[in-house]
Amino acid sequence: MKRIQQLTVLCLVLILAALAAPSAMAATQPDPPKAPIPAQILAAHSIFIANGGDKVNMFGNPTLAYDVFYAAMKNSGRYQLASSPANADLVYEISVDGAFGVPTGVVTLTILDPKTNVVLWRTMRSVAMAALQSNRRKNFDATMQTLVTDPIALPNPAPAAQ
Repeated sequence: MKRIQQLTVLCLVLILAALAAPSAMAATQPDPPKAPIPAQILAAHSIFIANGGDKVNMFGNPTLAYDVFYAAMKNSGRYQLASSPANADLVYEISVDGAFGVPTGVVTLTILDPKTNVVLWRTMRSVAMAALQSNRRKNFDATMQTLVTDPIALPNPAPAAQ
C-alpha cells in the first residue's frame, strides 16, 4: 500500500512538472516589436457606427450597446459621425456576447475599412460581473467608455507602415 502511495505522489509531481515547463519556457521569450496600426485608423476623421447585434438582451434593451456607444462617440467629439458607410473613413461595428444568458459578457468593437470591407482591427472587452443589476449596468457603461476613449487599446502604438 505504501508503495502505491509513493508511486501516486511521484506521478503527480511529474505531471505538475510537465505542466509547468511550457509556461516557464514561454515566460523567457521576449515579446516581438509592436506591429503598426493600419494607416486608415490613424488618419480617420469620420466614422459610421454599425450595430453588430447583441446575442443577449442587455438590461431589457436589445440595442443598448449600440445606443450607448453611439451616444458616447457623439459626445466625445473624437470623430464626425457619418450617416452611411460610404461617407465615412471607417466603420465601427459594436456587438455584445453574453455569458450563459447573463446580461454581461464581452463587448466587441470591430473596425472596418468601408471601401474594402476588410477588418482593420478588433478589440474585445469583458464586462465585469456583479451581483446587483445596478452594478452590472455601471460595469457595462464603464466598459463601453473604455472603447470610446481608447478603441485600439495599445499603450505605445507603433506608427503606421508607410
